[in-house]
Amino acid sequence: MRRSRRSARRPGKRGGGAEGGAAGSETATGTLTGTLDPTPTAAGDAPGAPAAAPGAGPLLVWGLDGTVVDSYPAIRAAVHTALGAHGLQLAGPSWATEAILRPLVGLSLDRIFGRLVYHHDPDPGLIDSLVAAYREAFRAAAPRLARLQPGMAALLARLRARGAVSVVACSDGPGAELVLECFALADRFAGVVSDNDVARPRRKPDPGLVVSACATLGYAPGNVVVIGDSVFDVEMGQAAGADTVWVAWGNQSRGDLVGRTPTCAVENVDDLGAVLDEYVAGERRTAARGGTGHSAAVRAEIVRRGHHPPAARRPAARPRRHRQWALGRCGPRR
Repeated sequence: MRRSRRSARRPGKRGGGAEGGAAGSETATGTLTGTLDPTPTAAGDAPGAPAAAPGAGPLLVWGLDGTVVDSYPAIRAAVHTALGAHGLQLAGPSWATEAILRPLVGLSLDRIFGRLVYHHDPDPGLIDSLVAAYREAFRAAAPRLARLQPGMAALLARLRARGAVSVVACSDGPGAELVLECFALADRFAGVVSDNDVARPRRKPDPGLVVSACATLGYAPGNVVVIGDSVFDVEMGQAAGADTVWVAWGNQSRGDLVGRTPTCAVENVDDLGAVLDEYVAGERRTAARGGTGHSAAVRAEIVRRGHHPPAARRPAARPRRHRQWALGRCGPRR
C-alpha cells in the first residue's frame, strides 16, 4: 500500500473486537509498501498547524475511475494503445467497442485484458505484457483526457476536514497517484491501495484491496464504506463485509448491478455528501457498529413503529456470465 506523501503514523485499531483482529490476520499476500497517513487536516491549514482530531467514522474506500474522476477517455485510449502494440484490436464499430469496454472498467487490469483476449491467447505472459503497456499509455493519456467530477474536490476537502480517513482502491497505483496529483487531490487521501498490494486471485471484485487497507490502517472490514460506480465495487465491499455506496454518474448503470443491492445508491454528489456526512458523524452505522445503513432519523421511525428491518441483504455471488456477443472480440490487427 502506498502512503500519502505527508508524514505517516500508524493509528490504533478501529472497529474494535474480534473483527479488528480478523482484519489484521486476513492480510493479502501481496507486499504492503508503507503505512498510510490517517491524520486529517482542515482544508487550508497552514503548514505546521495542529491537525484536526481524527473522526470516529468508518474508513472510506473510494473507487477512482468514474467516481472521483471521469478517466474513461484515458482508459479507452490506453487500452487501444496496449492492444495495438501487440498487434490486436477491438473488432466492430465504435458503439460495439464501447459496449465491450465500458462495463469492464472497475475490474483489475489483468481481468479486463483476460476477458478481452481470452479466446485469442490465454497465455498469462500476454496478459502481463498488455497490462504493462496499458499502464505506460494511461500515464501519458490521463493528464490530457481525465476530468474531475463536478463537486468532488469540495466534498473530499470537507470530509478530510471533518476527520474522515479516505483511501483509493484501484488497479494501477502509480497511475492513480498521477491523477490525484494532476487534480491536487493527493492530500485528501491517506494513500492508495492497488493490485501491487494483493495476490491476483484477491483483486477486485474480490475483497483483497479492502482487507489490505484495513490491515494497514487498523480498521475492521465491517467498519468500512466502499464508494464506487461499478458492480465490482459493490461486490468487493460486500465480500469484505463492508457497507457500499453506489454512485450513478460513472461507467455503469443500475442495470449493471445485476441483483447486487448496495447499502445506498445516490444520484449526485450532493446526495453522496449527505450520506457520507452521516457516516462520519456516526448518524449512520456500519455493520461493525450494529448498523444496517439507516440514518438516525430512519432508525427512530423504525423504533417508533415497533419493528426492525431485515438485515442488509448480501446476495450470493452471481455466476460469471460472459456476454458472448461482446466479450472476447479481440483479434489480430488487419
